[in-house]
Amino acid sequence: MLAGSEGIGGIYFDDPGIARFIGYVALNFILFSGGLETRWEVIKPVFWHGLTLSTAGVLITAVSVGVFVWAVTDFTFLEGLLLGSIVSSTDAAAGLIFGRLGKELINRIKLNFEGLYPVLVIALMFLTWSFTDFIGGNGFLAIYLAAVYLGNQYLIHKKTIMQVFDGLAWLMQIVLFLTLGLLVFPSHIVPIIGIGMLVSAFLIFVARPLSVFIALIPFKIKLRNLTFISWVGLRGAVPIVFATYPLLEGCRKSRHDL
Repeated sequence: MLAGSEGIGGIYFDDPGIARFIGYVALNFILFSGGLETRWEVIKPVFWHGLTLSTAGVLITAVSVGVFVWAVTDFTFLEGLLLGSIVSSTDAAAGLIFGRLGKELINRIKLNFEGLYPVLVIALMFLTWSFTDFIGGNGFLAIYLAAVYLGNQYLIHKKTIMQVFDGLAWLMQIVLFLTLGLLVFPSHIVPIIGIGMLVSAFLIFVARPLSVFIALIPFKIKLRNLTFISWVGLRGAVPIVFATYPLLEGCRKSRHDL
C-alpha cells in the first residue's frame, strides 16, 4: 500500500484482471510447492480431520460470516454469503493422472543440466492446471494432488526440484501480497474500516472456532487441541484471488463507491 499511488512509491495500479492473473500464477506455485512437501505418512493419521475441515468447516465459516454480514450491514443475504465465501477459504486446499505421467517423464528424460529439471516440472505444473481447467475441472486441486503424488515418489534430482519450488513459492507469496497492496487505495478504506474490523473480529473469534468445533466433534478431540486448531494456519493467498471475482463482475458493493 505504501508503494501504491497513495503512498510514497506512487505506483498506480487499479486492474483486478491483472491481479487475478498474477494470483493464478502465484497459487500454482504455492499449492504445487505445498503438495511436494506433503508426506503421506504424516497426513494419513489426520486425513479425515483435514478433509472435514476443508469442506464442512469452510462451509460453516462461510455461512456464519455471511449471516453475520447480512445482519449488521445493508448487504443482501446473497451478498453476505458471497463475502463469507471469499474470506472463509484457507490456503490448505485439499489430477493424479498428470502426477503419474510427470513421474515417468521426469525420470526417463535425459537433460544435460540439473537446473533444467525444475523448469520441466514447472511446465508440467502449468500443463496440469491448464488442461484440467479446460475440461471444466478444478485446476488448483489437480496441481495439488499431482504434487502430492510426485512428492511421495522417487524422482531424480528431487532435492533440487523441491528447493527451487520452495524458493519460488515464497517469492510468489511476496508478489501476491504486493499486488494486493497496490490494488488497495487507503482513502477508500476509511469509510468502511469500522465494519471491516467488525467482520474480521467475528471471523477470528466466532466463525472460525465455531466451524472447527462443529466439524471435529465426531473425532472426539481434546478441547485444548480444538482451540489450538482454531487459531493456527496461514490465511490470505486464496481469498486475495477470490476477492477479484466480484470486482471483475462489477458486483454491487465490490467497491465501497459502487
